[in-house]
Parts: sequence; structure tokens; C-alpha cells
Amino acid sequence: MDVLVTAAPGTMVLRQRSLGELRDAGLMEVHRGSRIDSDAGVADGSVLVLSADGTMDGVVLDPFDAARLYPRASRTEPGDVVFVGGTSPCARVDERGGALVASPSRILRLRSGAGVGPHTMAAIINYQSSTREWPTWSVPVLTLTLPRRSKQRWLMRPPTARRCGIGRPPCMISSPP
Repeated sequence: MDVLVTAAPGTMVLRQRSLGELRDAGLMEVHRGSRIDSDAGVADGSVLVLSADGTMDGVVLDPFDAARLYPRASRTEPGDVVFVGGTSPCARVDERGGALVASPSRILRLRSGAGVGPHTMAAIINYQSSTREWPTWSVPVLTLTLPRRSKQRWLMRPPTARRCGIGRPPCMISSPP
């Protein structure tokens, strides 16, 4: 059976940008991790300490100790990417927020309009094989362009449906007459 495939109501435009370009355009912030002593961890603490490579997993600080010992340390926000460069770059997404990040890891905070989400950014960083500096890493910037009517229908969906892709405008597939 032959099927005629025509253009979809939306198009994807694929562009590449470096992390440095995203940072310079204000679409992303990068914060340094802090030197955190793993011996300061306590069993009943509530402030997680994260590192991109997992070396600080399980270290939890008392909130008063965290404020006293690391007053200038940046805390994560939900959806921040914790990453490290070097010979084997790696990244993970902090879903909860409020964690301290141990150096040499850094916090990458994406802003709206960045064209890529935190999970995609972490996956791209995890597949970096180069030892180049992180500002030169290239990431795709995906922009979905929809006709006005399709976009209105898409935006009228509940936010959970939009996140899951439910009700996304389908590709127009038609059979020949």
C-alpha cells in the first residue's frame, strides 16, 4: 500500500549553539561548586551534597552547619543540571533543588528560551567525548514552529498533557485519492 506523506503543520528548525553562547545570551547561568568536606556530613541532615560523578552521594549536611560552613555556596534549584568537564564529562539533573554542589562540579541553570531542557542537556553532556572546555560544547537548539490554529489547540491542553506530548499536532499522512 502506497501512502502519500505531506508536510506536517509544524516544522522543526535544528540549530547548534555552544554553552558559551547560551550563557552570553542570558539563556543559561553557570555557578561553581564549593569545596565541601565529606566528613561534615551527618546522618539526620537535610541538605544534600551533589557531585556530577556521584562521589558525594550519601553526604547530607545539617542545614545550620551548611549555612555556617559554606555561607557563599550556591544551592541548586529544581531542574538544575550538575555537571563536570575534563577528561570524562558527566552530568545529572537535580529534581528537588536546595542541594549544595561539591567542586569541581558546577551548576548549570537553564532559562526559558534556551531551546533545550535539563534532561536533554544532561544527556548531551554525558555523551561528550572531547576534553575541550565546557563553553565550547555544542548543543542543539530545537524550535517548534506551529501554525497559529495548531499552536492555540496545543496551548489549551493541560500543562501535564503538554509535557507528556499528549495531543501534539500529528503529521499529516494521507493516502492518494
